[in-house]
Amino acid sequence: MKKILTVIGTRPEIIKMYPLILKLDKNFDNKLIFSGQHFDKEMRDNIFKDLNLRKPDLNINIINKKDFFNEFSKKLTLIIQKLKPKIVIYHGDTLTTLASALVGYIHFPKITRVHIESGYRSNDINSIENRIRILADKMSTINFTIRQKEKFNLKKEGINKNVHAVGNTINDTVEIIKKKLKKIKTKKKYIYVTIHRAENVDNKLRLNKIFSFLNMISKKIEIIVSMHPRTKKMQKKYSLKMNKKIKVIDAPSYSKNLFYLYNSHFCISDSGGLQEEAVLLGKKCFIPLQATPHSYYIGKNSNELINLNQTKRVISFINKKIKVKKFKHNKNISDKICKILNEK
Repeated sequence: MKKILTVIGTRPEIIKMYPLILKLDKNFDNKLIFSGQHFDKEMRDNIFKDLNLRKPDLNINIINKKDFFNEFSKKLTLIIQKLKPKIVIYHGDTLTTLASALVGYIHFPKITRVHIESGYRSNDINSIENRIRILADKMSTINFTIRQKEKFNLKKEGINKNVHAVGNTINDTVEIIKKKLKKIKTKKKYIYVTIHRAENVDNKLRLNKIFSFLNMISKKIEIIVSMHPRTKKMQKKYSLKMNKKIKVIDAPSYSKNLFYLYNSHFCISDSGGLQEEAVLLGKKCFIPLQATPHSYYIGKNSNELINLNQTKRVISFINKKIKVKKFKHNKNISDKICKILNEK
């Protein structure tokens, strides 16, 4: 049986790779590695339990969190030397992704390196995620894109071989969870908010503007804010205040996160995952960023980029019945990926 090393390290990666991991386990000798990039043990363990996903074969213990990239790269090199996989799989746009692609490219050129969700481009030079995707795509042997659009992005950059447009694994994940969501509903009208991107929370002026933006809107409608640990840390550091009318909750389990989104009037989020999930669940998402790699979902009747002076624009949707554009989505993406990997 072909030996595969699947590397994940963050909560979004667990969520998006969940249906693929199930299929890889059935079809290959699949070793699951958790990099420790999201090092909150409780948060990490909860998502595995919530999805009913098996525990990783190896949980990497990162000693120096500030030097995550270098420390993980060294440890991954030793793991690959020991396990000798034929294929290494990684996902998306995180430091875990970059380390996995780079270690394979530099030290193990004969190993097949597989990037899931490649080809996304936000064209924002300040976005570390965008830079990571570009580098990971170039260093990968096989690139799986969501749509032909991302496949074309790679073609423009000279990446033509072994590029497969298969669809988005998050579709499979949401379909599994959605069956449970339909059984629970709430009549309360609210906006659901999640903010965690570095360009939003690591800048005091920017984060203060976001809080002021939400404080203004909360005068018109209830707001529920899922407070990411990073956002909470920076709020405390900068001594920023949020209106008492705003309900703040700790980052919930994935299924509960979808519950809040599913029952919201609309959402405000800089999360790439939530932007996709909003479309899948028929919810409009306002994105407080200058650009997003998920530009496919941007449009008049779907997701919308906003600046932090557009409170009136957001407020205007409070009393509207919002009909979100339906997008075509592939199904059984994980099966397609496994079939292609079996042929390699």
